Amino acid sequence: MAATEAITTLWQDIVARLGQDDRIERNIIGFLALAEPQGVLGETLYIEVPNDLTRQMMDQRLRPAILEALAQADNNEGANNFAIFINPDIAPAMATSEPIDEPSAAPLPSYLSSGTAASRSHDHKLNPKYNFDNFVTGASNRFAHAASFAVAETPAKAYNPLFIYGNSGLGKTHLLHAIGHYALSLYPRIKVRYVSSEEFTNDFINAIQNNRTTAFQAEYREVDILLIDDIQFLQGKDQTQEAFFHTFNTLTNHNKQIVITSDLPPKMLTGF
Repeated sequence: MAATEAITTLWQDIVARLGQDDRIERNIIGFLALAEPQGVLGETLYIEVPNDLTRQMMDQRLRPAILEALAQADNNEGANNFAIFINPDIAPAMATSEPIDEPSAAPLPSYLSSGTAASRSHDHKLNPKYNFDNFVTGASNRFAHAASFAVAETPAKAYNPLFIYGNSGLGKTHLLHAIGHYALSLYPRIKVRYVSSEEFTNDFINAIQNNRTTAFQAEYREVDILLIDDIQFLQGKDQTQEAFFHTFNTLTNHNKQIVITSDLPPKMLTGF
């Protein structure tokens, strides 16, 4: 069922209306960019999305608003309902891990357990200027934006690890900080740590020189979300790479979220 020009126009009308709806968080609107209308059959508008996460967001968080916008559309082609189907083939080319199933007996994360809020003395290193609200989405980064929003809202459940790569200046660092800020707004007790690969290397070297490896391990392995920027600069630094591997394994084994950015695609990174 291929979308006609009229169906495409209808979907654009719906998305535009939702974009002006103050009841909907701007972050969630990003998921609409991943959807592709396929056509109207009977009274149902059929839509394809690249993954189950996008389907859930649209079906659970946006259904009433989409139905309202559909009813108000200039020409809804006779549709008064919509159905969503998953088609992985429409997913943009972007390196992420596959969505993982939540373990049936997984312990409740510490930041969701009862108790007082975590001390703000935890140094997350986040830049207050970078958040989802001021991130400019486009065709080249819409899937990265949606995936980043997903890991911030449900750490270690949607994409873990999340690997984002692209040329310099396209907003990868912005997304890392935005993930941290949004996660903190949802879970005040969560421990987030942003670090560039250069800072990670310097911390590791200083830890060895000052016999503080235990403190180094605690700093990076006791967080809930680790955001590491420009991983390509760890190439050729064997000892630092080994320290990162141990950190990576510890965090993933304890169901913690890791987000990595790189100017290079994974297959071009050496030593990993």
